[in-house]
Order: sequence, then structure tokens, then C-alpha cells
Amino acid sequence: MNSVFKSKKRDDALEHLAIGITEGAKNCTTVVKKINTLCQDPEKFPNPFELINVWSEYLFTNYIHDYIEEWTSPNIISIEQQEELSNAFFGYFASLTPFFYESKRIISPEIIRPKKYKWTADDYKELKLKLIHKWFYSEWDNWDGETRLKYGFKLKLDTQNVIKVIAASSKANSSIWNKQKKIDTIVFSDNLMSTILNAMPSYEYQYQADLFKKYTEDFVRRLPTVFKKFDDNFYEVGTYLYKYFQWSNE
Repeated sequence: MNSVFKSKKRDDALEHLAIGITEGAKNCTTVVKKINTLCQDPEKFPNPFELINVWSEYLFTNYIHDYIEEWTSPNIISIEQQEELSNAFFGYFASLTPFFYESKRIISPEIIRPKKYKWTADDYKELKLKLIHKWFYSEWDNWDGETRLKYGFKLKLDTQNVIKVIAASSKANSSIWNKQKKIDTIVFSDNLMSTILNAMPSYEYQYQADLFKKYTEDFVRRLPTVFKKFDDNFYEVGTYLYKYFQWSNE
């Protein structure tokens, strides 16, 4: 079965996919920061779940902004904790990739005699390499020897952890469970919520902590659906990636 990608366009297409996933992880951290803000002054935000829904819809776009004036709350999430959050969200999205890209079959959009295409093993392997490089090593060449020595071992360990997470998802994906059950299990099995709760500031009131937990859990439960929409959009006629696929005449 043929690859979904035009051979000369595959590298660009996978690069765009990797950018979308890594930017989505960064945007998730911004959403958690926004949730932290609304928890501390809930009277200003009467419809928090509507806000979370809107933020979720824009995770894989450039429409989530991190304005400094938004973060004037008494308790903020530290830079170090933000980095931990971003890594956790990236690891989570990486764990979803086998369900959407490993040996995935795509039917072309032609109405008459549509053809079948496939994400080949090489396609998926290249996507994983691009994801890991873009998240962990994109700045490597700009670092001096001392910086590489300082962070190199940690990057290696972080990379290995992501590879293990992806492998676990691949194994789960081959099981007889239905797809949604597999994904729902992974949502809370890779310590994503634990990392989020560890980043929660020390609030003055217990209800603020309860709201933070409630809202972040709601946000995390939305992620598989949001990721599916992100994936579905790639194959739609007229989208920015459409021209990269075999069935496009562009």
C-alpha cells in the first residue's frame, strides 16, 4: 500500500506535523497557567468550562496568547514548573501518536473510486525522529560545550523516557481493547495529572486548590478529542497540508 505522502513533500509535511504537536504542548502549559489565574479569582470568570473549551479548541493554532498582564495573580507557576508541565504534555502527545499515525490507513476523498493509502513504518519513524529532535535538540547546535555537558545527559534521559512512553502506547494500540478505552487509560496513566498537581501553587484557600484540580482534569479529558480533530484536519481538502498527500493534484 502506498504512503499517504508525495515523496518530495513528505519531509515538509512531517515537519509541519511535528511543529503542530510541539506547539500544542507549549499551549497546554499556557492553558494551565490561565486555569491557575481563574481559580484565584473565580468571580471574574463565571463560565470557566466555556473558557477551557475555547482554549482547548485552539491548542494547535497560534491563537493562544500568553500575555504578561494575565498573570498578575498572587500565586504563579514557576518557570521550572512550567518546563516540567511542557515536557509532560509533550510526552502525553507523543504517547498518542501510535493511535493516529502507526500504520494508519487513509481513504482518499475522491467520491468515485477512492483509493487507500497508509502511514508506512518509515513515515511514522521519521515523524518520531522529528518530534524528539524538535522538542529536545533543536537548539543543540547553538550550545557551547559547557552547556551541552550540563544538559546533554538530562536530554538523553528525557528522550529515552519519551521513547518508552511511545513504545508502551504502541503495545497498547495492538491490544484488543477499543481505541477510546486505550486512550482514556493512557490519559491518567503517565502521571500527567500528577505533574499538573505538583505545579499547583500554594493557594490561600482550599476551594482554590479544588477548583484547580477540577478544571485541569476537565482540560486533560478533552485532549484526546482535540488531538483527533487536529489529526482529522490534515486530510481535509483546502487545509495547509492537503497538497502534501498523494491524492492531491496541487
